[in-house]
Amino acid sequence: MAKKISKKKRQTKKKKVNSIKLIDGSLNDEFALLEDDKIKHSNEKEKMEADIKNLSDEIAVLKDSLLRKAADFENSKKIMKKEMDSQIKTYAENIFTEIIDILDNFDRAIEHFENTDNNAEILKGIKLIDKNFHELLDKFEIKTFSSMNKKFDPTHHEAISVKNDNSKKDGIILEELVKGYTFRKKTLRPAKVIVNQIIEEEHD
Repeated sequence: MAKKISKKKRQTKKKKVNSIKLIDGSLNDEFALLEDDKIKHSNEKEKMEADIKNLSDEIAVLKDSLLRKAADFENSKKIMKKEMDSQIKTYAENIFTEIIDILDNFDRAIEHFENTDNNAEILKGIKLIDKNFHELLDKFEIKTFSSMNKKFDPTHHEAISVKNDNSKKDGIILEELVKGYTFRKKTLRPAKVIVNQIIEEEHD
């Protein structure tokens, strides 16, 4: 009886040892998996850190490029403004220089007119100066335009008053009080005009 019990104890002990071995084996597998996961996460972390660094470097490069382009744009604006100011100054100087030449003609004409009673000669001198002025304006693309018998156009005309002339169409310009001028086809000064307004007769 004692021998049988001892045998059973040995079998039970053997089963316990086998169970521990199985548990140890499972634990080893789990530890191995955990270690693999740890290595995997570590690699992923390193990759993410490397990607973040690369992105940061790219952002820094783009930011630097953007700042350089912004600075270049501002410099270009300053250069363009300087060139434009210089062109305007040169343009104005050319106009004023030629106006001065015409004023010299005025001074000479006045001096001449003071010593003559010849009205025809005076008129001839005035017309010559007027011609010089218009040639100057034409040179710089400043032109006058005719408004008489034209349809009133608010982009070119300024109505000072209206008159009634039933023999002409409504809105037609009857008189031009002050000439209009254009600069490069854009209205520089509108002509001051009197416009026709048809008055319809009332019938009883």
